[in-house]
Amino acid sequence: MSIATWLRYKAKAGLPDPNIETTAVAQKECASVNASVSLVVIPRGNKRGTYKVYSSQERATIGKYAAEHGNSSAVRRYEVNECTVGLLHLLVYVSH
Repeated sequence: MSIATWLRYKAKAGLPDPNIETTAVAQKECASVNASVSLVVIPRGNKRGTYKVYSSQERATIGKYAAEHGNSSAVRRYEVNECTVGLLHLLVYVSH
């Protein structure tokens, strides 16, 4: 595992504080290393994307259409993810 990967996953530990060092040379060296490391370690963003929230009316409409015409047709008509349509179809199927 590279040092950049280790630091990325161990970000809670943070970088050392240069002010703790006892000599001025050690403080400058620590600050320099911290600056270099912070350039290499890029903070990770959220892995998940944004989600669309469907109202109960929209969910019922999409689920009913999927139950009557199939999931693929509902995906094309409403431009939603196939997994979403499958879940909505299942909810309509179970509720009846």
